[in-house]
Amino acid sequence: HKWHAAVKVIAGSPAMPGAAELCTAAAARGGSGLVSLSAPGCRPRTRSEIVQHPIPAGGFCAEALSDIGRFAALVIGPGLGREDETLTATRECIGEASVPVVVDGDALFAASWSHEGAGPLFRDRELPTVLTPHDGEFGLLTGERPGDDRIAAVRAAVAEFDTTILLKGPTTIVASPGGQVLLVDRGDQRLATAGSGDVLAGLIGALLAAGIEPARAAAAGAWLHGAAADLGPEQGLLAGDIIELIPLAIGALV
Repeated sequence: HKWHAAVKVIAGSPAMPGAAELCTAAAARGGSGLVSLSAPGCRPRTRSEIVQHPIPAGGFCAEALSDIGRFAALVIGPGLGREDETLTATRECIGEASVPVVVDGDALFAASWSHEGAGPLFRDRELPTVLTPHDGEFGLLTGERPGDDRIAAVRAAVAEFDTTILLKGPTTIVASPGGQVLLVDRGDQRLATAGSGDVLAGLIGALLAAGIEPARAAAAGAWLHGAAADLGPEQGLLAGDIIELIPLAIGALV
């Protein structure tokens, strides 16, 4: 059924429509039967299979979440921008979403933007939440970039926020409130390309929507992200190329 593992995406902006295009396509290639995009104040040129639900540039929370009950997961953040009204609405969406949420990109900035910080926003959520920061975004969330002991840094952040965290890097670290830590070393420097993180967020969203528990969904997404890149060219791999290789990476496992 097309609504199996359906994913809602809130992403993109007039200045950065490509992030929404990459995130939604990755969610679709990752197994979601239906992907719906709400891009504040714009309508990115997505694949024809992606459903678009337009929302205003600011104050969009109620409109963006009006149909959230039909979806199994929400991905929010890629390319949203950092205007004050966008950040406010983004925080509201994270707090009010009634489904598991992947928080990526500018949504991580929004989470840390309020004087209250990110802690109360995530601790008050009763549903699974996956944060996907790189080192700089991790520093925004916690006040300090990860040090030499990256596992300890992620574990401390998980304890503070009571949520699953995926810290990107040459070895990706995934930690969850239950204490489990998973390390993913699949992939190489070809993943360090513009838009690659948007692809990862969409892929994790599809896995989370399929009912996989948050830490496993995040780790599996990171592994498949690397496995797909491994199937691409040695030079010139683009984020969009990774998307088209995701089904082959999944098929190789089957």
